[in-house]
Amino acid sequence: MPPPNPGSPDAVSQGCKCPVIDNWRGRGIPTPDGIAFYYSGDCPMHGNGNFPGGRLPMTQGGNHD
Repeated sequence: MPPPNPGSPDAVSQGCKCPVIDNWRGRGIPTPDGIAFYYSGDCPMHGNGNFPGGRLPMTQGGNHD
């Protein structure tokens, strides 16, 4: 089972440090290329490209909720 989306309530409860508001609470950001996510490089779940499934995060930033 893949990890929950960055910033989602499930991910945050499991230690996710990705932006919550910027990721629309795990729904992601619509782009012309599909759904994308902001992520924090220090997130143990999603940082450093650890988000599988072809929906790679669109940018790396600091931890800000």
